[in-house]
Amino acid sequence: MKSDHLGKRLRFYAEIYNAVRSFEIIEYAVISGGFVKNTKRRNDVDIITVLPYISSHTERETIHFAIEHVVTQLRNGFHPDFDFPTDIISRQQISDAVQGRAIIVQDGLLVMKNYTNEETHIQFTSATWGKIF
Repeated sequence: MKSDHLGKRLRFYAEIYNAVRSFEIIEYAVISGGFVKNTKRRNDVDIITVLPYISSHTERETIHFAIEHVVTQLRNGFHPDFDFPTDIISRQQISDAVQGRAIIVQDGLLVMKNYTNEETHIQFTSATWGKIF
């Protein structure tokens, strides 16, 4: 039955690949979490998608991708995270995080926070396009 498990997994990867194609252009997408660790739990499947830049189409593409991602998980017996179904970040946001800057929400707007050398840790956060569901 090992080949059947592998076949199901490969079909799931193909479905996720098709969902990621919602974006006009991406740098890369990484599947992470318990699914990758091959735990027996059927929680959500986490995907971090890195875009070269945020464009005027990004919000529409993100919503389409998030819906496809959730539907694919449901179809395959997973339990999607409806609060934050996906993480979309840009290459610039990765650079900002490495330099010690993180995105915070302040008065309903995304704001870059500068961290100082005195602080004990650097916080890495990604911009998530809100609660889609």
